[in-house]
Amino acid sequence: MPYDTALVKNHCLICPVLHYNCSTLLDEEVFDTIESEKQFLVERFAKLKKRVLFVETFRNTKKFFHMYIECIPMGRSAFSEAPMFFKKAIMESEEEWSMNKKLVDLKNNDVRRTIPKGLSYFTVQFGLDPGGFAHVIEDATLFPRYFARQVVGGILDLDDFVIHRPKALSKEQQLENVDRFKKDVLNS
Repeated sequence: MPYDTALVKNHCLICPVLHYNCSTLLDEEVFDTIESEKQFLVERFAKLKKRVLFVETFRNTKKFFHMYIECIPMGRSAFSEAPMFFKKAIMESEEEWSMNKKLVDLKNNDVRRTIPKGLSYFTVQFGLDPGGFAHVIEDATLFPRYFARQVVGGILDLDDFVIHRPKALSKEQQLENVDRFKKDVLNS
């Protein structure tokens, strides 16, 4: 579960047990395990009539942050609009002129085969359907830290405080969210 305010009910994270910075550095076994977790979540949320976005942002810094993939459930109509919103937002991000292609279509590949190791990137996958988008982040100072939150917030018309100023949750609040997730999603 996110350590700060969730975008939507049952917003959750997939985190590998071992320390990895990003998906492009995963070995096959860990990658396959994450794909199995995605499949599991897609099936569980389908029972709740929800579709799931999978989002990862890797900012290559001198700090070695632990990677995670955000899993954001949403209704079918909002989900069907998501590719258009993300494509537009990625095309408008950062500078007008860049060294790398702004929008990388992942229709035939996953991010590990598309983005070179060591580069910062953002990626979004729409459920388990083939495809999604990736974007090489050339200047982390120009790429919003909460890029995915901004796009999803625009799709769902969420409050600005949820998008730009998520409040850190106490341990008790985090545990309550985990219990609700277990009840709503895992036991459905």
